[in-house]
Amino acid sequence: MFVIVALAAEPWCWLAAAVAVLTIALMPFTLGRRVTRASRSGMPVGSELHVHLEDGSVKTAGPAGSASTLLPVFRRAIIYPDTVLMQRTGTNVALVFPRRCFTDEEIAVLRRVDSARGRGVQIAPSAPTASSSQIS
Repeated sequence: MFVIVALAAEPWCWLAAAVAVLTIALMPFTLGRRVTRASRSGMPVGSELHVHLEDGSVKTAGPAGSASTLLPVFRRAIIYPDTVLMQRTGTNVALVFPRRCFTDEEIAVLRRVDSARGRGVQIAPSAPTASSSQIS
């Protein structure tokens, strides 16, 4: 107890405490900026994202590259009027795509894949909308 009281009387101790509090307080801001910067570099304004179903997987292609994810990796697909949300199994990670990225046949495949798992596709009346064919 005496050591704590003695250290609290020193000016450098207060300075170190202030720096620690400031660092902790600014951490969410700096992490948010990093995520925003990484998102913008991976998908610059005016970029196009192409999504389609092929060979039992979701294939995406954009300016940052391309990816393929097997459909069984997804726990469910929620089809909104303007959006498709695909939730991964075992995590809270979800992919969100404009519905216009998928053809009617691909939407039907997503519904069949999801209903085969016994969950059925949830069709909601409204969701966030995307206004153009480009994602910015």
